[in-house]
Amino acid sequence: MKKKARPRNPVLAFHLARLGMTNCRLAEVTKLHRCTLSLILNLRRDPKTKTAQRIAAALGCKPKDIWPELFGPGGVL
Repeated sequence: MKKKARPRNPVLAFHLARLGMTNCRLAEVTKLHRCTLSLILNLRRDPKTKTAQRIAAALGCKPKDIWPELFGPGGVL
Protein backbone atom coordinates (compact mmCIF):
# COMPACT_ATOMS: atom_id res chain seq x y z
CA MET A 1 0.00 0.00 0.00
CA LYS A 2 1.33 3.44 -0.94
CA LYS A 3 1.74 6.17 1.62
CA LYS A 4 -0.35 9.24 1.05
CA ALA A 5 1.68 12.23 -0.03
CA ARG A 6 1.89 14.81 2.69
CA PRO A 7 0.52 18.23 1.80
CA ARG A 8 3.24 20.80 1.22
CA ASN A 9 3.25 24.54 1.08
CA PRO A 10 3.16 24.88 -2.73
CA VAL A 11 4.50 28.44 -2.82
CA LEU A 12 7.43 27.62 -0.55
CA ALA A 13 8.14 24.48 -2.61
CA PHE A 14 7.99 26.59 -5.80
CA HIS A 15 10.58 29.08 -4.50
CA LEU A 16 12.88 26.26 -3.38
CA ALA A 17 12.64 24.65 -6.83
CA ARG A 18 13.08 27.99 -8.59
CA LEU A 19 16.38 28.51 -6.81
CA GLY A 20 17.40 24.85 -6.95
CA MET A 21 17.68 24.92 -3.17
CA THR A 22 17.19 21.91 -0.94
CA ASN A 23 15.43 21.95 2.41
CA CYS A 24 18.79 21.26 4.08
CA ARG A 25 20.43 24.22 2.34
CA LEU A 26 17.55 26.51 3.31
CA ALA A 27 17.90 25.33 6.90
CA GLU A 28 21.62 26.19 6.81
CA VAL A 29 21.08 29.62 5.26
CA THR A 30 18.30 30.57 7.67
CA LYS A 31 19.95 28.90 10.68
CA LEU A 32 16.77 26.96 11.37
CA HIS A 33 16.70 23.35 12.47
CA ARG A 34 15.79 21.00 9.62
CA CYS A 35 12.89 19.58 11.64
CA THR A 36 11.42 23.06 12.18
CA LEU A 37 11.71 23.83 8.49
CA SER A 38 10.14 20.49 7.60
CA LEU A 39 7.16 21.19 9.86
CA ILE A 40 6.64 24.55 8.16
CA LEU A 41 7.09 23.15 4.65
CA ASN A 42 4.69 20.28 5.31
CA LEU A 43 1.99 22.60 6.71
CA ARG A 44 2.18 21.19 10.22
CA ARG A 45 3.26 24.49 11.78
CA ASP A 46 2.81 28.13 10.87
CA PRO A 47 6.02 30.13 11.00
CA LYS A 48 6.55 32.85 13.57
CA THR A 49 7.08 36.31 12.12
CA LYS A 50 10.89 36.33 12.47
CA THR A 51 11.14 32.81 11.06
CA ALA A 52 8.99 33.75 8.06
CA GLN A 53 11.17 36.81 7.47
CA ARG A 54 14.34 34.70 7.52
CA ILE A 55 12.89 32.13 5.10
CA ALA A 56 11.51 34.76 2.73
CA ALA A 57 14.79 36.72 2.73
CA ALA A 58 16.73 33.56 1.85
CA LEU A 59 14.31 32.94 -1.04
CA GLY A 60 14.34 36.53 -2.29
CA CYS A 61 10.72 37.36 -1.52
CA LYS A 62 8.49 38.61 1.30
CA PRO A 63 6.60 36.57 3.91
CA LYS A 64 3.28 37.68 2.43
CA ASP A 65 4.34 36.12 -0.91
CA ILE A 66 4.64 32.70 0.73
CA TRP A 67 1.97 32.95 3.46
CA PRO A 68 -0.63 35.51 2.29
CA GLU A 69 -3.17 34.12 4.76
CA LEU A 70 -0.84 34.99 7.64
CA PHE A 71 1.06 38.07 6.50
CA GLY A 72 -1.02 39.55 3.68
CA PRO A 73 -3.86 42.04 3.99
CA GLY A 74 -6.26 40.73 6.61
CA GLY A 75 -3.67 38.18 7.75
CA VAL A 76 -3.65 36.95 11.31
CA LEU A 77 -0.05 37.99 12.10
